[in-house]
Amino acid sequence: MIGKVIRIGGVCGVVGLLLIVILMNVTAKPNYAEKVWDSRTVMGDAETAEHHFVMYTDVMCPYCDVITRLMIANEEEFKRDYIENKKVVFEVRMTDFLYEYGTHQTNNSREGAEAIYCAKNEDKFWEYYHAVIKQLWEDYQSKGVGASSKSSPIADEALDDTYWLNIGKNVGLGDSFKKCYLEHESLAEVKANTERASKAVDSGLPYLRLGNHVMNGFDTSWGWEELRQQFDAGLKS
Repeated sequence: MIGKVIRIGGVCGVVGLLLIVILMNVTAKPNYAEKVWDSRTVMGDAETAEHHFVMYTDVMCPYCDVITRLMIANEEEFKRDYIENKKVVFEVRMTDFLYEYGTHQTNNSREGAEAIYCAKNEDKFWEYYHAVIKQLWEDYQSKGVGASSKSSPIADEALDDTYWLNIGKNVGLGDSFKKCYLEHESLAEVKANTERASKAVDSGLPYLRLGNHVMNGFDTSWGWEELRQQFDAGLKS
């Protein structure tokens, strides 16, 4: 009888431990710092974040750039409502998808990505990335280039090196950035991350993984409210 009680007690103890482990796993706070590819391309604190939003993009993708322009225009609101209040860490994963897997006839996608990675290595990712988006809008998208599916490349002609270098100069990047770009010091990283991204992206760009909610594609007629709806769906996923 005593042995039976001991056995029952032992079983209950094991079950209790299992329940504790399960509850700990359910309630354990995720450490998104381990999932972020590069801490220099994020907004928010990956160590304390409760939600992880990721955007896979190509700087020459006009539909991707619409999203980024909306975020630039509403950056204060985005940081307040999502980064701070909802504890989101937002990560940009830059690729040269349109060069590697698309139909672009120029190197613009790859060279733009290289320049952005060089700026990232100077800790000026956001300044340079946003400056590029604004410059491409001013020079091409605002004039209707790349506005339709029949003209998906922003610029059909090749952009020369001075295009990317001048943007760097405008945001305070100097000789080390120029050397990095002209000597293709970031090319291997661009290629490796594009290949890495290709395993995560199961369709075209833009591709946002907002928690467990996926947003693929973006209508150029949509505005900030439509983008907020996607972010809010990510918070609920």
